[in-house]
Amino acid sequence: MTTADDRCLRDEPFSGKRIVRCPHCGATFATSDRVLAKAQGWALCGECFEPFNALRATVSELPPEERALKPSDEPAPPPAAPNETENRVEPSPSPFEHADAESLSPSAVTAAYRNPAALDRDPPTPPAARNPLAHAIALLLALLLFLTALGQAAWVAHPTLIRIFPELYPIGETICQALGCTLTPPADSERIQIDDARLIKEADPARYTLELTMTNRADYPMPWPHLALTLTDGLGRALVRKNLLPADWGAPQTTPFAPHRRIAVTLSLQIVESGIVGFEVVPFYP
Repeated sequence: MTTADDRCLRDEPFSGKRIVRCPHCGATFATSDRVLAKAQGWALCGECFEPFNALRATVSELPPEERALKPSDEPAPPPAAPNETENRVEPSPSPFEHADAESLSPSAVTAAYRNPAALDRDPPTPPAARNPLAHAIALLLALLLFLTALGQAAWVAHPTLIRIFPELYPIGETICQALGCTLTPPADSERIQIDDARLIKEADPARYTLELTMTNRADYPMPWPHLALTLTDGLGRALVRKNLLPADWGAPQTTPFAPHRRIAVTLSLQIVESGIVGFEVVPFYP
């Protein structure tokens, strides 16, 4: 069965060229009628590898002046003798005749075939040169922001950092003295041990003396703890409860509780309740 596309191929000369567009992916490329005649008008897309009818997908025929006229059924008349006085037809110069090597690179030619309008576009404007001073200022600001964020994170997490790296405490204390801030060491009451605690009743029935030894068993300094004192009767019932501040039991105010330091505490108490038999002292941090 002969189709209209087959008749079109028989009617058109084999030397013509045309640009076809793939209906599957939209890619355009050039082909010749001779190749299409051998393939009965079918072509294989070089982009998506899908076959399609190239005669129905023809965009334009290039160049149009090279296409031969449709042959007539009648015999052609004999050629006339050449006239020396007639003007000779000079071939028009190719648009790529004066182009340099860079503009005729394979990528440029391929882009021109796929998008003919790209030949008329202006060359892209080169980017403006960077200002070295502005670039340096931007880097400095970024560095300052990074250091600020790093300092804030270190300040929030400094108790944990000191527990892990006790040697960081003197460094942080020096930095805080320069900045006018106060570095508070970690507070872990379970690392404080109380030994040799005694409650001595004086001659005055309302006077008692509390003696104890307290040790910081941590590898890092800690604040001076508060002391929770509970006085009990013979049945273990609490009769008196007192929360003693560090200043109440004579803790130093200028230095923290150094690691592995052991101190002795002597505290005089005035208690009016009677029947006191036992006591309990527990260090804590509020």
